[in-house]
Amino acid sequence: MNSLFSIKYKNFFLKIKVLGIKLDLSAYSIAFFVRSILRKYNYIAIYRILKEKNDNVVVIELNDFHGEVLPSWKYHLKKLGNKTLFLVHPKIYDENPFYNEIFNVIKIDYNYVLFLINLGFLFRYKRIIFNSDYIYERPFGGRSFLYNMIKFKYIGNILFLSHHANLTIENKGLTSSKKIITLSRAVSNKTNIHYFFPKLNSSNIATYNKLKRIIIVGNMKHISKDYKGLLLALEKLKSKKQPSFSLDLVGKIHKNLPRSDFINYHNRLNFKELHSLLTKSHFILFLLKKTEGHQYKSTDITGSFLLALNFGLIPVLEDSFQGFYELDESNSVVYNEINGISNALDEISNMSKTKYTKLQVSLSKLTKNLEKDSLRNSNI
Repeated sequence: MNSLFSIKYKNFFLKIKVLGIKLDLSAYSIAFFVRSILRKYNYIAIYRILKEKNDNVVVIELNDFHGEVLPSWKYHLKKLGNKTLFLVHPKIYDENPFYNEIFNVIKIDYNYVLFLINLGFLFRYKRIIFNSDYIYERPFGGRSFLYNMIKFKYIGNILFLSHHANLTIENKGLTSSKKIITLSRAVSNKTNIHYFFPKLNSSNIATYNKLKRIIIVGNMKHISKDYKGLLLALEKLKSKKQPSFSLDLVGKIHKNLPRSDFINYHNRLNFKELHSLLTKSHFILFLLKKTEGHQYKSTDITGSFLLALNFGLIPVLEDSFQGFYELDESNSVVYNEINGISNALDEISNMSKTKYTKLQVSLSKLTKNLEKDSLRNSNI
């Protein structure tokens, strides 16, 4: 029989088990808790939470990422007639994914949120939605932590948004699949998990002109990113005249990428800066490799797809990813391993405004279809 309480020391971590919940405490995490006690905004947050009406839906993000999905909850829940309160990690609050609309967004450290959960305080809300179904940061790291913590609480009003459906399915025994939502309709159709489409309600579709703007967003050093394919495509361009497109790369950039007048490099941007850049763009290059990017056509979804639909950007992708994202040559620019990214760039360079408009119309139909399905299926 497993002990309900235990303390062990291993690999510089104090491993504590309390009522079946495992915590890994390091010197860093202990220091974090001490600093957290001294932060004024946590006490302001608790005061504001106490004043909130209990007919709200509360959306919680305990990590310092996945903030790009939060505005979608605001749009989605409002359309379904709900008022929403957001409890978010301080880094997300400071990056402001809501574009200065922060009247119902509360900045709070995750340990205070977990404290309120454990006391049963959040039970009074109409619905509790976790924007991520696991916490990356220790001492609360692990996919099953939230499921373990809440399996005896909030049975009727809890929902988890899964960003890695294969990992979530492994933990389905800890909660009903009716409590889980996935960002992928393909995964939703294969499992008994509800579907959520993060709709931003953005109407800022860029004007198509002589200079086509292509954007790449994400960590270029990630194993799934085909930066070698991009390098090869850019190398081929050297022998040609100045291209009729510009390329914006946002995020961690690989050191081997070349410098050129038509390539613009950006570090991590806040949401307002990224939004501004996206509204000026026409295409978004997913840059996923066929083999190493397999998870993004089976269980996970690339954020580039969500940005494409929300900002009216024509997807540029390797052909093996088409089916998973319901994309094809009627709404995207598609290339394969043989012709590579360079052929896709050539197609964009020579694309007429008429062809671009047709792609936009088809992509818009897909967006509306996903939104309609999401509103019906998301179990809010």
